[in-house]
Amino acid sequence: MKLRTLGSLSVEGVSFRRQKVRLLLAYLCAGGPQPRRRLADLFWPEAANPMNSLARHLVHLRTLPGAVRQDGSRVEAGAAVCCDVRELRQLAQGSHLEAATALYGGPFLDTLNIPVDIPLAADLEEWVYETRETLAREVRGLWLNLAVVAESGGSGSGARARRRPGNRPPTP
Repeated sequence: MKLRTLGSLSVEGVSFRRQKVRLLLAYLCAGGPQPRRRLADLFWPEAANPMNSLARHLVHLRTLPGAVRQDGSRVEAGAAVCCDVRELRQLAQGSHLEAATALYGGPFLDTLNIPVDIPLAADLEEWVYETRETLAREVRGLWLNLAVVAESGGSGSGARARRRPGNRPPTP
């Protein structure tokens, strides 16, 4: 199962009507394992019973085999979920710059219309915007590195020399 977060928010082959269920899955994929209490307080701070709200949303995710794992009081995205953000970062770390940039489909959760379609608590909304900015910077860095490689004629040594930590990025 593929979770798309770059440019849109969807789970391929699955139609969840509730965006918050998809957002919860995206949060677990991008943020790693989380305590149940933290998720409840982050997603439903105004609810009378945030833990119950979390439980109801996790029920929806459990309908997808392998989507979530629970270990005591911790929840994480299951191994069956392939998330485009994690894939992009793995490709970038493995120096597969072209494949990583090809995967980029637009800003993180770009189709999530905050606060019109889905009102979020301030902390969760801040997480969405911070993650969007961080990923945009990472992808910009990938594009700049690709430009350096292209400028050097594909020679890895010239490109590596310019990409060393502390060196200023090339002028686009």
